[in-house]
Order: sequence, then structure tokens, then C-alpha cells
Amino acid sequence: MNLEKRAQAFIKLSRFTGVEVTSHFLRQTEEHFPQAEIPCLHNLIEGIYKPAGDSYAFCIWSRSAAGQDREIYHDVLSPQSDGSWTMHYAAKKGSLDAAVNQSLFACMRDKVPLEMVS
Repeated sequence: MNLEKRAQAFIKLSRFTGVEVTSHFLRQTEEHFPQAEIPCLHNLIEGIYKPAGDSYAFCIWSRSAAGQDREIYHDVLSPQSDGSWTMHYAAKKGSLDAAVNQSLFACMRDKVPLEMVS
């Protein structure tokens, strides 16, 4: 997904900030909100969701649906006064070289925004 389409999806999805949505909404976003023009906000399999073929993570979630309560990532999100945020990233077990981790690092390096669901 190119950066313009990504930005437009975030803008359209902003109406759901602070709104509780179902897991089906997150996994089948195009079915519930086709205006966002994305198939999926988050697949809920791992904490980081990176669409296949993309260089950048699209959305992060602080737990793994597959790992349930065994895999809760203790990420610490700190909003900044300028509207940005920093995150102390608690990676899952394994190598930081995994594609999903690298996609999150690419977002940070290139200052590409991403969604966060909780």
C-alpha cells in the first residue's frame, strides 16, 4: 500500500478512535467500513500487523490473539506534547530480524505513522 493510501485510510478510520469495535471489524474491515479502502485493520494473530508485501507495519496491538494471556507485550506508549508518541517496545521472543519487527522499525526510521488498537 502506498503512503498516500495509508494516510487516507488512517484519516477515514479516525472516526473509530475511542470507539469499541468487534474483532470481526478489525479482521474484516472492508466488510464493515469499505470507505477505508483496506481489507484489514489488524489480523489479531500477532501484536504487529504488516500486510503482505508491505515494507511498513500497519497496526500494532499489545497482545497476541494466538497466545492469549501468555503473550501480552508490555509495550509502553508515551504521548508527546507535539502529538507524536514514543514507545518502549517489548518484542516477542525470537529474533528482531523477523519481517514484522523490521516493518515496525522501518516505520520509526522513516517516520511513517501506524495505527494502535487496544
